[in-house]
Amino acid sequence: MRRTKLFLGTVGAITAVAMLASGCGDDVDGTGGGDGGDGPGTGGSDTTPTTTTTNPVVTTSTMGTGGMTPVPDESTSCADAVEIMAEQNGLMQPLYRLDDNVLGEPGDQDFFLIRGIEAGSWWQFSTDANPDDIPDNIDTVLTILSADGSTEIATVDDAYPRLSTDSEMFHRFAAAGDYCIRVEEFSAWSGGSPEGGPTFEYSVIGLPLDFTAYEQHNVDTEPNGDQGAADTNGDGSALAGAMAGISFANFAGLTDSSGDVDVFRFVAPASSIGLNLDLTSIDPANGYGSTGGPGLVKLYDSTFGLLAEVDAAKFDQGVDGMSGVPILAGETYYLSVEKPAGATVGANDFYFVKTFTTNASNPQEGGGNTTPSDDGTNDTFAGAEATMSDGPEAFPSGENVYTTFIGGELPEGDVDYWAFDTNADLQNGDEMTLVCSSWAVGSGVRGLQVTLEDGTGASVRTSIETETDGVLWSGAQGAPETAISIATANGPYRIRLENLAATADGAASATHYLCGIRRIFTP
Repeated sequence: MRRTKLFLGTVGAITAVAMLASGCGDDVDGTGGGDGGDGPGTGGSDTTPTTTTTNPVVTTSTMGTGGMTPVPDESTSCADAVEIMAEQNGLMQPLYRLDDNVLGEPGDQDFFLIRGIEAGSWWQFSTDANPDDIPDNIDTVLTILSADGSTEIATVDDAYPRLSTDSEMFHRFAAAGDYCIRVEEFSAWSGGSPEGGPTFEYSVIGLPLDFTAYEQHNVDTEPNGDQGAADTNGDGSALAGAMAGISFANFAGLTDSSGDVDVFRFVAPASSIGLNLDLTSIDPANGYGSTGGPGLVKLYDSTFGLLAEVDAAKFDQGVDGMSGVPILAGETYYLSVEKPAGATVGANDFYFVKTFTTNASNPQEGGGNTTPSDDGTNDTFAGAEATMSDGPEAFPSGENVYTTFIGGELPEGDVDYWAFDTNADLQNGDEMTLVCSSWAVGSGVRGLQVTLEDGTGASVRTSIETETDGVLWSGAQGAPETAISIATANGPYRIRLENLAATADGAASATHYLCGIRRIFTP
């Protein structure tokens, strides 16, 4: 999805927000998500790499530099699709890659053929075209079709979570055979004005996944329906990251029977303080092609006590999931994927869940960058903790932003205050956007109320989250609440978060929250 306007999405995806870009929508903030959040994900003081390690194909695009001649458009349908032949990557695994392709004119579509795909095999498909997410560059869309092109099997625009306008899809093939891959420009696919030209160059990549070769990929192996039979894939080695506290892992499998439960075991890496989980869309118009999806996704501690849970069926556009669930380095955890009893089983019910852990990179309740805890010192207006801002960061539209992420623990009935220094953090005429979530990102909190108070303690605005929608104050089209216009005469401002005691918390024991805040100004 091409960038357009700042800030959109539900907070469920603050999961990748602070670390990666998320979603697929009409904004560029990156602090949103859900069916929105289209952005650079440069939030907080996060030090996560800007490229994801979930992709075992490490590629660097050299196209678009003016030194390469595009290959002529040789395919117009699956009938004359260009066959991609297998090579080998650095792990001596088969790799299907074709470089120097070009969507040479507006509305152009290119077609590729991969022969002999096995039934039950898992594949990763991607494009390498605009990894730096440069505005107005090529924005690809990938589609898997039957060999004759008569049946569309799966389509994706961007990756989950969004990293750039490049596309990424993980698909399990239910039937053996030859398959056709289509690449086109988002502009035409979305019904907009078609774009294309000599600079719209890209590579297309197909990778069959051998789960024994790529340690970050974990696959369901039955029986694994309980703690004792949990899949381990090396007893947690899949979560060993290149950066202290930050690691990536994917969990794949089938929910091919009503009541099916798949359990995976992992160990939190050193220096990690939080776990994030991204769901992938089961929308047939923009998803991996699963006919069912994961159902209930739950996180358990070492004693199999429920920490966090989300119902993937309520996030059919993907991206939403768990965000900032507090974890302890070196501890054992279990991830469960469950198809509820009585649920309808589809023809190809598979799931592909992405997780990553975070380190001490954003401010947490208690004044530090450690696992959040309820320390009680910020329960009053006067004791409000200070937010920390990164910025300014310029956007192509000319808007500039300061960004901050805050998190903490909010037991039932607890109140937390966060402060802004009016002269430094907020200035007259600024626009402030905010997205907060707890229940919607797996927490047990069931009554998160977010209030902005002015210098007198009077409420400027109050909102309460739901299971599927975090609190969102934004100027983006379709947002439930507008952004806040700052008047310094009314400051200093405070953000008040409360877990309403009148709303009973859920079974999950985690009571964390996570908020992304942006001050938008025009220099």
